[in-house]
Amino acid sequence: MGRTFVDSTDVDSWLDAIAAGQGIGITASATAYHHPRPGIFYRPLRDCPPLQVRLAWWRDSRPVGVSDLVAEVTALYAGG
Repeated sequence: MGRTFVDSTDVDSWLDAIAAGQGIGITASATAYHHPRPGIFYRPLRDCPPLQVRLAWWRDSRPVGVSDLVAEVTALYAGG
């Protein structure tokens, strides 16, 4: 059976294709939390490394409050 890849421009169209039975996908665990969908089941992959989450900003334009944001995101992803 041949493989077909479908381009999508955003998470919603990607999940719409999955919900329509057009395929499967791999995503970060946060997708299940932020984009729950009836009929879509999210299952953990056990034999792969955890996904790294990164924050980025322009080197010469550090945002106000970025230290607080880094602390909050770190706690969130650490399960705190």
